Amino acid sequence: MNKIKEVTICTVCTDDDILLEKNIEIINSQNKSLKIFWIVVLNKERNEKFLNQEKYPKDVLFVNGLPRNLIGSIALHHSIGLNISKEYIKTKNVIFIDPDFFLLKKNIILEVFNHMNKKKLSIFGTPWHPKWYTKYRYFPCSHCLFVDLNLVNLNYLDFRPIKIVWDKQYSHLNQYNNNWSLIVKIIIKFFSFNKKIENFISFMLFKRTENCFDGDTSHRIFLLKKDIFSKYGYFSPYFSIINDWLVPIPWSLNRFIEFFLPEKLSYFPKKKNYVTFKNKLGDYISSLGYESFFYNNKIIGLHIRGHPKRMVKKRNKKEEVSNLQKIYKDFI
Repeated sequence: MNKIKEVTICTVCTDDDILLEKNIEIINSQNKSLKIFWIVVLNKERNEKFLNQEKYPKDVLFVNGLPRNLIGSIALHHSIGLNISKEYIKTKNVIFIDPDFFLLKKNIILEVFNHMNKKKLSIFGTPWHPKWYTKYRYFPCSHCLFVDLNLVNLNYLDFRPIKIVWDKQYSHLNQYNNNWSLIVKIIIKFFSFNKKIENFISFMLFKRTENCFDGDTSHRIFLLKKDIFSKYGYFSPYFSIINDWLVPIPWSLNRFIEFFLPEKLSYFPKKKNYVTFKNKLGDYISSLGYESFFYNNKIIGLHIRGHPKRMVKKRNKKEEVSNLQKIYKDFI
């Protein structure tokens, strides 16, 4: 078994400065047996002020990415930043991670890479959380992705999405449900007088066809899983039925229906032991709107995840750091 002494961690920072600073602090303190090199791609306007870089450890390399308004798509903007970071990697063990994904378990980096080494796994990481039913399943994504470059060529890691979803300014160009027939659209329109009924009918009968593959970040990598990434592993996402079930169909009713349906038409993964349930810390993290992940029946980290907050209100990142510190202090 190759002895692992150093690791490179790649991330992208747009306006996550306060979260990034805390992330570097926690990961470095919890993995002291390793030499950690950070590559931070700054996806900012050139004249934007970044936190004083002198505050960061010497092994943090800041690299210029691309301004957001130059791209026009959040997912594409972030994934291009991840692709840029690849140019500066010099170690064989690499982690690609979101600035708001926190690995809390002590020595988890060495533990995972040793497991990968033993099993000859080229990649290992967090899958898309099951609440996002349109994403692929049973395969890691870019939120936290461990990579062994002894087993896979870095060129195969192209994080760009396949389907581009444009920002608000150009959102009218985004196409949804474009495969629905005229009859389906008429049925949905008929129930539009009541939004709850309309949503129930849509999700019960028609939106199931949108499951499992929407072309978001990392989907190019997912397409290579049979040929290039045939040996891989993933953490277990934690799921709180109360907080994480977002589909407008009662949980028990949907589970009964999906017992008779194939994976592609199911909003919730059918594979047994894929998801972790019933954990006090997991429930608390889900109640905050965050996502947690388990490894060997123990929580290893959490993803604060900007997307759901972006839909409902402006994120309060100072509050997010405060919540993180509480979790770290009280549970970890």
